[in-house]
Amino acid sequence: MRSIISLMPLIPLKAKKSKYAFTKWMIFSISIALTITACESVASSNKPSPTLISPPSGLQPTEALVPIATGIFAPSSFSPPRLVDATHGMLSNIGGNIVFFAGPPGDNEIYVADLKAWKITQLTKAAGNSFDPDWSPDGTKIIFRTDRNGKEPFTSFESGEIYVMNSDGSDQINLTKNLANDGWPKWSPNGTQIVFASYRDGRSNSEIYIMNADGSGVSQLTNTPGSNNEDVSWSPDGKKIAFKSYRDGDWEIYVMNSDGTAQNRLTRSPGEDSWPSWSPNGTQLAFLSQRDSSGDLGLPAIYVMNQDGLGQKPLTSPEGFSGPAWSPDGTKIVFFSVRNGPGIYVMNADGSGIIKIIAGDCSGPAWRK
Repeated sequence: MRSIISLMPLIPLKAKKSKYAFTKWMIFSISIALTITACESVASSNKPSPTLISPPSGLQPTEALVPIATGIFAPSSFSPPRLVDATHGMLSNIGGNIVFFAGPPGDNEIYVADLKAWKITQLTKAAGNSFDPDWSPDGTKIIFRTDRNGKEPFTSFESGEIYVMNSDGSDQINLTKNLANDGWPKWSPNGTQIVFASYRDGRSNSEIYIMNADGSGVSQLTNTPGSNNEDVSWSPDGKKIAFKSYRDGDWEIYVMNSDGTAQNRLTRSPGEDSWPSWSPNGTQLAFLSQRDSSGDLGLPAIYVMNQDGLGQKPLTSPEGFSGPAWSPDGTKIVFFSVRNGPGIYVMNADGSGIIKIIAGDCSGPAWRK
């Protein structure tokens, strides 16, 4: 899984923490034990004492855990991604390629699964973590977030950069070149811009920014001092951007015009709502929600709602998930889950017909034709 704790959100010491910021990385691995005591004490102490707690029911550890940073533990082994042969041919009518990340703690890499050739290819091989990939609209480029270049994940909360590479993994270029944490990148539908979240400009919270596809012309879209804004998603027509924000005292999903105007709240539920993803026709948003769980480590379910926030309904029961993404034709949703062993799963857009297509510690899928 995000192997997984290795990819816990890189949150500055003074930023408001999301309860799901801990849960969502934990669900990316077979079994992860995380220390809430240590993580919650970061704000008051730079040297928290490691305190291992038991994972939620259904995520009991089955292998040894090792410390990978102060108060952070992860599985000692890594299950490489592999296609599930039993599902070969089930998605032949859609086809395409799914880009995702996988790897052991501290060394996640980007991979792509070709659903027609039925093979997986590793695209990055750099020290550190590479994750959160997204396709350019024409499929020739992939953007992703990385903490390479000698930066230290875990000990430094400001280590992310946004890179771009060709779809075969060649010509990997740093677009942001900023000391602050930059992440959560998504392409605009016309391929000319990238929206992302960043702690730049000396701020202690994340705001949403936009830049040209070559990294130039950076401009700020949100301004909520003290409250984070993350998990961005661009509407298919390029007119709207959905995102997650803590501005009203809880993690909820908002939408705004692509120039940052008309910021409106779509969800109003207890627990965290996060990782919105627009359907290809722009009429719906899939997202994660903790509303059906309880406690700080409540597991999320995958929900769907209309673009105006109406018609919110669950597609799954609460369990270990990463953010959902749509198939190119809008008939399927792809996601990470630990339901029958960790891996990447696909279901119909109504929540039926769940199948596992990639097994192993992998997450963050994005699908294109």
